[in-house]
Amino acid sequence: MKQRRNFLLVLVLLTGGGPGVLQAAPLPAGGDAPRAQPIPETLEQRHRLYDINLHEPQELRRLLQRLDEVTPGPSPGSNPSRIALVLHGPEIEFFAIANYAEYRDMVDLAARLDAFGVIEVKACQTRMESLGLSSDDLPAFIEIVPFGPAEVERLEREGYVRM
Repeated sequence: MKQRRNFLLVLVLLTGGGPGVLQAAPLPAGGDAPRAQPIPETLEQRHRLYDINLHEPQELRRLLQRLDEVTPGPSPGSNPSRIALVLHGPEIEFFAIANYAEYRDMVDLAARLDAFGVIEVKACQTRMESLGLSSDDLPAFIEIVPFGPAEVERLEREGYVRM
C-alpha cells in the first residue's frame, strides 16, 4: 500500500524572522519563475522542517503560482489536502475582503487551489484580532483557527512535515 504523506507549509510573516527561519530564496523579477518540481509522493523517513518567511504579497503570490504549476488538477473529494498554509502574520491582510481588489489574483488562486484539494488555508484568530479583523473579513474558504502556532503543532502531531 502506498503511504501518503501530508505537507505543512508554514507562512511565518513576523518582522525580522528569527533563529531557525529560512528566508525564501529571491525569485526572478519580471521573467518566468523556474519550473517547480512535483512534490514527491513519499519522503525519506526523516521529517523535514522549513519555515518560510515571506514579507511581500508578490512572494506569497509566486509561492501559490508554484503550487499551481505542480498541481495536475482537481483531486477527488475523498483525498484530503496535502498542503496546509497556516497564516499567522500580517499576510492575513492580503486575504481580507476589504483588500480583495488589490490582491484578487492571489486570493482567487488560493481559493482555486483550496477547491481543487491542493491546499487548505488556515488563519490565526489571535493574529486577526490584533489586525482588527474578524472571521467575516475573510473569504469563506479560509478556516479560522484559534492560534496559528498551536495549529502548526497539531498538524505536525497528525503527521504533516514542515517544508
